[in-house]
Amino acid sequence: MESNLPPLPVGNHHLATQIAYDSTLSIHRSFSILNTLNLLYLQTELASLEDRLLRLENRANRGLNEYSLPRSWRAMRSENGEMWTTVMEVRKLLKVYSKFPVQRC
Repeated sequence: MESNLPPLPVGNHHLATQIAYDSTLSIHRSFSILNTLNLLYLQTELASLEDRLLRLENRANRGLNEYSLPRSWRAMRSENGEMWTTVMEVRKLLKVYSKFPVQRC
């Protein structure tokens, strides 16, 4: 009589199955130092972009009072595209940065 059950895992799949069910068998590295370094580099990049964006906005809004509405996206794109490009870089990096889990010591 033939069984309809899937075949039992072998090799790495078998090992991964065992580790998944018993965390004391875990033998993989978490690379926590590299992940932390990567997070710090992302923060540095984002801080730099934030500074650049603030300078660009201050330059673009020179002469407007503090209660003026922000410039339109069309105006930001037409001004040699630097502000628009910076905003797009910020969005891309924030997407990566926001995927990092919050870790508490």
